Amino acid sequence: MIVRPIAVYRLESIRLAVGPFNEPKPTSRSGIDGAGTWHFYSEPILREERLMKTLQISNRLLGGTRAGFAVIAMLAAAQNAVAQEEGIAEADAIEEVVVTATATGTAIRGVAPVGAATLSMSQEDLLNTTSVDTTSFIRELPQGSGLMQQEELPTGQGGGNVGYAQGVNLRGLGDNATLILFDGHRLVGQGITAQFADPNQLPISAIERVEVVMDAASAVYGSDAIAGVVNFVLRDDFEGLEFNARTTNSLYQANAVDVLGGLSWNSGNAWLGVLYEDRGTFKRSERGYLNEDLRDYGGNDNRYGSSRGVPFVRPGAMPHIYANRTFYGVPATDGRIPTAGEVLALEGQHTVSDLGDERDYWPERQRLAVSFRARQNFAGDRGQLTLTGVYSERDSEIVEFSHFEQSVVRRNSPYWIDGLTNASSYLMTYSYFLNNEGAGAVDAATRPTEKALNTYLDLVYDLNDNWQLSLNYTLGDNDTCGRCGKRQSISLPDAGYSTYAGLFNPFVQGPQSEWYDLIYYGTIDQQAWFKMNRGSVKLEGGIFELPGGQARLAFGAEYEGTEHRFLNHGTNGRSTSNPPAYGVVRDTTSDRDVSAAFVEAYLPVADTLTVNLAVRNDDYSDFGSTTNPRLGVSFEPTDSLTLRATVAEAFRAPTLVERDPGVLQQFRRSNYSNDGSHDIPVTDSRRGTTYVLFKIGNTLGLQRETADMWTAGLDFTPEAIDGLRLSATYYSVDYSNRIERLPNESSALANSQNRALYDPFIRIAPQPDTCVAGDFSTYNQLYQDFVDVPADLRGSSAGDCGLEAIILSGLRNTSAVVQSGLDLQVNYDWSTPIGEWGVRFNGAKVLGLERALVPGGELVEQLDRIGFQNSTRMSGRVIFRTGNWYASVDATVVGSYSNDLPITVNGVALEPSRVPSWTTLGANIAYEVPLGEGDNFTDGLRVGLSVDNLADRDPPIVLNGDRAVDYNNHNIFGRIWSLSLQKKF
Repeated sequence: MIVRPIAVYRLESIRLAVGPFNEPKPTSRSGIDGAGTWHFYSEPILREERLMKTLQISNRLLGGTRAGFAVIAMLAAAQNAVAQEEGIAEADAIEEVVVTATATGTAIRGVAPVGAATLSMSQEDLLNTTSVDTTSFIRELPQGSGLMQQEELPTGQGGGNVGYAQGVNLRGLGDNATLILFDGHRLVGQGITAQFADPNQLPISAIERVEVVMDAASAVYGSDAIAGVVNFVLRDDFEGLEFNARTTNSLYQANAVDVLGGLSWNSGNAWLGVLYEDRGTFKRSERGYLNEDLRDYGGNDNRYGSSRGVPFVRPGAMPHIYANRTFYGVPATDGRIPTAGEVLALEGQHTVSDLGDERDYWPERQRLAVSFRARQNFAGDRGQLTLTGVYSERDSEIVEFSHFEQSVVRRNSPYWIDGLTNASSYLMTYSYFLNNEGAGAVDAATRPTEKALNTYLDLVYDLNDNWQLSLNYTLGDNDTCGRCGKRQSISLPDAGYSTYAGLFNPFVQGPQSEWYDLIYYGTIDQQAWFKMNRGSVKLEGGIFELPGGQARLAFGAEYEGTEHRFLNHGTNGRSTSNPPAYGVVRDTTSDRDVSAAFVEAYLPVADTLTVNLAVRNDDYSDFGSTTNPRLGVSFEPTDSLTLRATVAEAFRAPTLVERDPGVLQQFRRSNYSNDGSHDIPVTDSRRGTTYVLFKIGNTLGLQRETADMWTAGLDFTPEAIDGLRLSATYYSVDYSNRIERLPNESSALANSQNRALYDPFIRIAPQPDTCVAGDFSTYNQLYQDFVDVPADLRGSSAGDCGLEAIILSGLRNTSAVVQSGLDLQVNYDWSTPIGEWGVRFNGAKVLGLERALVPGGELVEQLDRIGFQNSTRMSGRVIFRTGNWYASVDATVVGSYSNDLPITVNGVALEPSRVPSWTTLGANIAYEVPLGEGDNFTDGLRVGLSVDNLADRDPPIVLNGDRAVDYNNHNIFGRIWSLSLQKKF
């Protein structure tokens, strides 16, 4: 994805000779890369001379790039308006335009966020891709990150993404550290046991552009705007009909149809956009590095494993037996119990299968996105009422569970094989998945669903020629079901060899429908509902004149009420009854109210110096208030150079889900290493461990995350090289009190140093001499809070009287991150006799990335380590346009980094390895006839072909977990072809 920096500097106050609300807005066709149509609005000026001076300066500063910058489009429109008014001699004769637009990152109309670096993606940029996922547009930015909630990672980076939504993560600082907006408005919460914003709710045709502000913006927006803000700006006043179709082919097939229609009347406009997408999936085995058997990639054969010291092997369609410390195959007998001799003859000849042949990479997905907007002017066009709706519905289907079980077969089972072993039992491993195919098979897929509706009602009213009142009401509603569908019982398999032997025969191949209907016992559905009610009021206008222009002020207040409910229910997966009983595992609700007040001032102190001041106070009903200021400065020492800087404080409020243990909290028992050097005693001297109860999941009482950020940058357009623009931005963020799972909690008692470091999360709780295992009333009182909720306490209580401590891990305000880096954008355009050319470069270089794992812990450098933001991410594009033809070739680079994960292969610990850098090429070609310039067939026609990974390069091999590829930095799809068709009417 190639982007253009929006010019960041003070805008001169101007007047435009344009009409009221219902007349066409000034627009400008951007440069050769077709940035689409931009709408810009200006602010008043007193003298025509200042307007012309501004146009001359800005033409030298930015005009040569022709890259779709917002500032130039506005000023060019102003210049055209003045030129067409030949009869106007005085600036006072020019009619004032009603100022309605507010850029991302500021509450002041008609100005860019002073001092901040802002990137923009146009409508045509979005068309020149292989995807209709809005999250992918941001992920592919060098300033983006793959460290986000992803469909191919159902547990995500933070866990809980069982609904398969997708997040956005700028600079690798976290999904919820990037604020997502639709036309400057927030989205209702999404997710199941994790909460974040997924912007994949819009038809691509409804998006005018995407603005990305790479700066902390809590002083303007409140929570979440730490790494930056991503604002999807919707089309305004669209009239006509636009049809888009796209087909994408790689390891998966995806087809999408996107239609937008709009009409206008004297005092208003309305449009409706609809997108439908159908995307397929594929098995993980399509890529060998996603299989369990990773021997070809230097890893283990994970088809073989052990549980509690007992080995197991993933079976094929025929089961196998583990007896006498040996694996045996089972002959095909069509249901007859084999003899001991038949089984013993198959020693070591057991079947083996691979999870990659069973599990989908990501879900099949059908997605419907509907957006609409209706605008009506009133009161002689002094007022404007706009209703915007964004509805999305996503239905997914995925095979995600590994349906095989190793069960105990005892002598009283009808399937006991006499003479096979002298032991009282043996183990039989059976694949329910591979035997659930063909006639009589039971549907066992997971079908997550999501429905989301965001509705925005905006009223804008001009109180006079200077001041404007803005009111907004937002209503959001989200309904998500994750892991909806049948799931395998965890208790019934053993019963199949005894209690339900009449329904199940392990020596029969193929579906046994009555048994499968029982073992795929129904559902344990995880459902979540989010609701949001939000209202705001803002007054904005000029206050006095300064040497550089009119000072402007915006102030107002906001209120937001949010609610969340989580329900985990269904038939009990631990029951062996027939039929299994329905039960509610978890049912919890939470809510919060937030009130806020804000003020922002735009101060053009001099012709070359602009200052922006903003401050906002947010008061939360559940954890208190916070005040966050921001200062932005822009200075133009010469006509070709702009220097800029910002200093800001920002915060992220813990989500309702993160603060609610009722959604996810469990206490488990374990033995933690202990060298005996501190006050918590060793309970097992042979192994050097202490028996503890430890917590996982969410935590009541989480506090806000905080960040201090500053940036400094420049924009340079050398006069000697027409068409060249350079932008560079240095940033530094100190992000503390971060909400993360307590890291490495199993080492909390390892030595006295760790004991002191983890002390805030340790409760010393030895059991009394009168303790009776299983009788919670006899336990140390400190355990009572944890045993009262059955869903929270898991595992056998047989050894409970040996517990010595409680480790309060799970989500905590624990870590800190200090990150700094440099962003660089280069745009260069030039013309030749055969056409127009352009070069785009966008690079992000992380210079430092330190992290402290616990409060007060030492900051440790994490730069270029796996699992953290890569230090080098770059993209470049060469563009050519001639007539109706557009073509480009681009390159994307992800830098090298270290894989220092603790990996053991065949009992040998691997040394850290270096993952090589990865460069992929892409290409786009399009033929477009603007509306009104072609014949009946070609008029308004656009046909485009986009290719990612043109050379079909394989990603680097990176051993981590159960795979040999790093999803966060590389994709597995190989070459991706996408053909798009657009027709305008």
